[in-house]
Amino acid sequence: MDTKEKSAVIREPIWINENRAAQINYNLLDGITTDLQHYVKAVEQVLPQLPVEDGVIRLDDLWLETSLPRDLLHHILQHGALSWPANVERVRIAKDRFLNRPQIPANPATG
Repeated sequence: MDTKEKSAVIREPIWINENRAAQINYNLLDGITTDLQHYVKAVEQVLPQLPVEDGVIRLDDLWLETSLPRDLLHHILQHGALSWPANVERVRIAKDRFLNRPQIPANPATG
């Protein structure tokens, strides 16, 4: 008769080489790079390829193309120094929620 055991849940991070300081030096945390610039570049490459309807793209389409977590995509779209395509005005986050393209502040030096 086979018995089943409940597996334990890992509650602490697993380090690749058991040396957290070495991972921080190589910009790794839990095996994931902490530099968002790589993700920003990935999103910038995919944005022009997505279907645009009335200036709107869907977050789900961006998620499918990049395989990045939705909360990371939302953070990049909202806070990242992202180069948006000219035909994209906003991103549909949910049925009635949109994230507008960030406005570029006017340069006071030019007038």
